[in-house]
Order: sequence, then C-alpha cells, then structure tokens
Amino acid sequence: MNIDIESFNSATYRNSAIVGQYMRRDDILPGERCLFGATRDRLLGADLLDIGVGGGRTSRLMLDLARSYTGIDYSPQMVDACRKRFPDHADLFREADARNLAFAEDDSFDIVIFSFNGIDYIPHEGRLQALAEIRRVLRPGGLFLFSTHLTPSLLSRFAPTANPNSDNWLKDWRLRLLFHWFNIRVKDIDTAPYSLIRDASHSFRLVTYYSQPQTVIDQLSDAGFDRLRFFSNYEERELTREEFLKTRLNWAYLAAST
Repeated sequence: MNIDIESFNSATYRNSAIVGQYMRRDDILPGERCLFGATRDRLLGADLLDIGVGGGRTSRLMLDLARSYTGIDYSPQMVDACRKRFPDHADLFREADARNLAFAEDDSFDIVIFSFNGIDYIPHEGRLQALAEIRRVLRPGGLFLFSTHLTPSLLSRFAPTANPNSDNWLKDWRLRLLFHWFNIRVKDIDTAPYSLIRDASHSFRLVTYYSQPQTVIDQLSDAGFDRLRFFSNYEERELTREEFLKTRLNWAYLAAST
C-alpha cells in the first residue's frame, strides 16, 4: 500500500466537513452501552482520560460520570470543536497524541478510553507505542476501554460477489468493486496478524488497522494488560473469550486491566 498512512488519516480528521459530522454526534453505540454499563462502578468518580474524542461524542456522558476528565485528540480541529461544544469545560480538552502522552505523569488515571476504533488509525509501530503509553499513565488496577476492527470480518468483503441480502444490490456491488480496487495489494487476510485496509469509512478516506482477535490479545498482554473482557458492537452483549476468538464482527469492544 503506497500511502503515507500517517498523513492520509490525519488529513481526514482535519477535514472541516468530517469534523462537523463528528461534532453533531452524541450517540452511544450498543456495544458501548454494554461496556460502559458493565464498568459503570469503575467510571463513577474516576480520573479519566478520553483519547480520540473527535467532536465530543462520548464527552457529555463521561463528564457526568468521572471525577476528573481530560479529553484529547491529535486533530486540532477536533479539539476546537469540543471546546465550542462544551464551552464550560473548554479547558479540559487538549491536543495530544496517544503515542506520546508526555503531559501526563505515570499512574495519572484510573481509566483510559479510546472509543470508536480510534486506535485503528495509527500505523503499527505507533499502535504499540500508544498501548505502552496508555499502560504507563494508568494506575495499578486501572482500566483501558477501547474498540478495534477485526480481520475475520473482511473475509466476506473480499468475496467475489455482492451481498445477496443487501437492500441496495447495485450500491453494494459498487462499494465492493471500490473495496477490491483500493485493496488490490492486500494479501493473506486469513493468516496475517494484522492488515491495513482502505474500507468504506468516510468514502475510502481512511486506512484502517484490522487485527486477528488473537493479535489483539497478544498486543495487550505484551503491553502489560490482563483480565480482559470482550463485548459485541451491534448488540448489548458481553462475549466469552472463545466467542471473541471466533467472531466475525466488524469490530469489538474490550476492557483490559493493568
């Protein structure tokens, strides 16, 4: 893939139209409702770091639950959007990158959230750096809540035919052709630990990191996380470890303890 992933994704998250889309969102997704509900006792009264806040979609909920709240994004345009959306809390939002949380000392937070698959738009080495930084700033017994795309869901999208159950067969076929075109060089979907994919997000304007379920577990373990919990994305349901390892969900939510 002959794309500077860093610049490509960063430009998307600085685009004014896309910033506006994120600023208008305040929905909590089904998997998040289950995840946040399952960890509500931990969220209440926590010192919380919200990474990749975008336009502040999760901020209102977390501001109500947490004792102290810090929201960061590496897009200055997204940070400005949050400050405009929450003028009474503007000083709680700052520009920062998950790969370098130098503003925070070790053991600063009880909980770190990286929602809406934000970690999947960082290149591979940066992803590992982000996990190490998140582990560093979490207190002993702290909790990392995040979502991530999963490779097994790609198998159907690399299939040669359109989805026969689609409500719009022609649109599905067009998207599938574009998907194949943008990912023509992607190989070994079923065996590679991770794959970099231009999926349909924002009209193919993002490169997304898709992991094998076992890769997610291994990366968390290598970073010093354990006691993992797994949650579906499309429904409010916790998954067993075995279900997570076999899932074909597009993405899943995880809670990882230090």
